[in-house]
Amino acid sequence: MTEPSDHAMQTASPAPGLPGRTRTIDLLWILLVIVVGLAMAGVASVLIGLAAGTVARVLAIDVSSFQIDLMQGAVVASILVTAAVFGFGGLWLARRRGVGARALGFRGTRWLWFAAALVLAVLFYFADGLVTQWIDPSGEVSRQMTGSFLLLPSPLWVALVAIAIGPATATAEEILFRGLLYRWFRERIGVPSAALLSAVLFAASHLYFVVPGGFPGEIMTLEIVVFGVIAAGLYQASGSLWPSILFHALNNASVVLTAVLPPGS
Repeated sequence: MTEPSDHAMQTASPAPGLPGRTRTIDLLWILLVIVVGLAMAGVASVLIGLAAGTVARVLAIDVSSFQIDLMQGAVVASILVTAAVFGFGGLWLARRRGVGARALGFRGTRWLWFAAALVLAVLFYFADGLVTQWIDPSGEVSRQMTGSFLLLPSPLWVALVAIAIGPATATAEEILFRGLLYRWFRERIGVPSAALLSAVLFAASHLYFVVPGGFPGEIMTLEIVVFGVIAAGLYQASGSLWPSILFHALNNASVVLTAVLPPGS
């Protein structure tokens, strides 16, 4: 039986417990889950498109009238597929290492940490708005980014997209990036460095340095690093994933809200 390290014992309270320590090779497993999850987003979109085209040909249906709905459905499906790979992949790896749900962070905590998550989400939302006005005064980059996941601003699609990138994605990413990746680093290099390195990998997985790329992409990547550090701090301080999930879900949902609000509102 593997005994926890001295550092793990020192950080075990109030941080999530550390039974079933992650192994060195688990970093590769975590990175593999991230890569597979991102790749499956594209695969899901392609498969949905092929399936829709096949059904349309068999039933002699003209899909031109609801082609955008199909594209929006493919976007939602790809988001959910990525979340499923991240979430279930993370839970599978945790189970293999003897890290139960409670030790991973699925346990209750003081209401103070939920209030902190709410306040931090609001502050991050307004800070992000100021940064966005600085790097994207015309709003063109923002329109391109939001247009990649919200093609139809109807109430139904807005709600489905908000659920997909809100609670679903937030829960999955917190399992993988905080519950496992941050844990892996924390067991080896301590809390501050673990928070920073896990946040850097979290930001890299969002590919903002590629799309939109350039200076806006660099600034957005830096923002996500800060976001990841805050989420790791909530997880570490509260001993629970729920506050970081709340912080994450509120931030993601606010992206959808911003996309559907009229300019200047």
